[in-house]
Amino acid sequence: MSAIEALKNKLINREKIVGHHMGGLIYAELPVYYKNGGADFMLYDLEHGTYTPESIYDMLMTARRVDMISIIRVADYDYHCISRVLDMGADGILLPRTETAAQVANALKCMRFYPKGKKGVGGRALKPGETIQKFNEDRLLFVQIESPLGVSNLDEMLTLYGDEIAGIIIGPSDMSIACECNLDTNAAPVVENIRRTVEICGAHKKSVGIYMSESQIKQRYDEGMNIFWVGSEMSLITSGVRKIGSFVKGLGQESE
Repeated sequence: MSAIEALKNKLINREKIVGHHMGGLIYAELPVYYKNGGADFMLYDLEHGTYTPESIYDMLMTARRVDMISIIRVADYDYHCISRVLDMGADGILLPRTETAAQVANALKCMRFYPKGKKGVGGRALKPGETIQKFNEDRLLFVQIESPLGVSNLDEMLTLYGDEIAGIIIGPSDMSIACECNLDTNAAPVVENIRRTVEICGAHKKSVGIYMSESQIKQRYDEGMNIFWVGSEMSLITSGVRKIGSFVKGLGQESE
């Protein structure tokens, strides 16, 4: 079974899914390490990170070679932002700041070929031997909910386009700003909007997750989430280095 088929099954069954944020580190073989580490997907950030479409191309090609899922958080809803990264080999997009069903409909038109959309043919969009129908079925749309308005319209989005939406991802920091809570992601209005998002996804049997640190994984699981978008490449490197350093420094101290 291909990685995309495995991920689609996990999303449908709301199984535990692990992915990691990529914000600026450029190394063509990175997807190999994430694949070997058991990640379900890598998410490249073209909204806030330092990446440009050109800078991630080699990583996307490696990801395709080793069957590692690549999701791109696009900068905006425009056709060229969405269609281009799919032409470069991405397996799907994360649509930021989503607040209306109309935004979802527009994104779907930009990422699907006729008759489901208006995407043009170009680049390396199609995998070897892949049909247009298979492309339309396999490129994933994740919707990011980052405001109370997005939460209030989420039921409509999933009612109209639930079959086309792979999963819902919550943006906690932007949610806190939209709730006028000054980046306090633990403030009551933020917590309530997160709870409500999970509840709506549960009613539609839709996979849901949030950007989180390693220390928040258990909390988010207990809240009902199944997509664990954990840390950045830099935070994971720092965490790994710190764990080894702490272990080495502790050697021999247990007998003192």
